Amino acid sequence: MTSDPLLFYNAIFKKDELPYCPAELVSSPRIRGCDAYVECSIRGLTHHEGYISVLLEPVLVEAPDRTVRVYSRVGPAIIEALISYTRLSSSREPRERERLMRKIRTFREIVYHSSRNPAFREVADDVLRRSERMLASRNTSPDKKGYYVDV
Repeated sequence: MTSDPLLFYNAIFKKDELPYCPAELVSSPRIRGCDAYVECSIRGLTHHEGYISVLLEPVLVEAPDRTVRVYSRVGPAIIEALISYTRLSSSREPRERERLMRKIRTFREIVYHSSRNPAFREVADDVLRRSERMLASRNTSPDKKGYYVDV
């Protein structure tokens, strides 16, 4: 587990350059420099269209005494969706509005993919609903400042 974006990047694109060390209980090596380690055994595989679900069972957890914070895409996705929503309210260009809507839909999908927390999912759904309503209200006039508002 790591919260270091450079280590995460290197783990994906520069595997051969990473320093490794042996794991305690499994055959896959550990990447040096992580905040914590969770060694797992594979308990099941389910093939889906376009992806595979893997059921893992932790066999060893090694973490320092301090709290380990892993990177989560949920918070940034919600914030970016809200930023896109506020930009949508002032946009008059149809292409820009559609681009912002695509971003909001993508951020919603990131939330759903990254978390099962119903509160996060409801926020993502609400931002999308409000954005869609705002676009639907484009047939009406903007407010006194030139903004279209959610109705």
